Amino acid sequence: MKYILKTLNLETQETVSEKEYRSILQISKDLKTTYCSCYNNFLLHENVDSIAPRKRSQLKFNLKYKIISQD
Repeated sequence: MKYILKTLNLETQETVSEKEYRSILQISKDLKTTYCSCYNNFLLHENVDSIAPRKRSQLKFNLKYKIISQD
């Protein structure tokens, strides 16, 4: 499975750039953040029924990045 990391504009929420990865672990290493933050972002955008996060750091991360899968 391949993952697409989309960097979003904070004001307009439009995609600024896209990069393809082979794993969520690679994404977390490149962004210098935890695997959990990236995985939670991925789940939020892949599952419609997922619960929105409450932590401020995760909320900020979700505003700036979007991780989706590509089959």
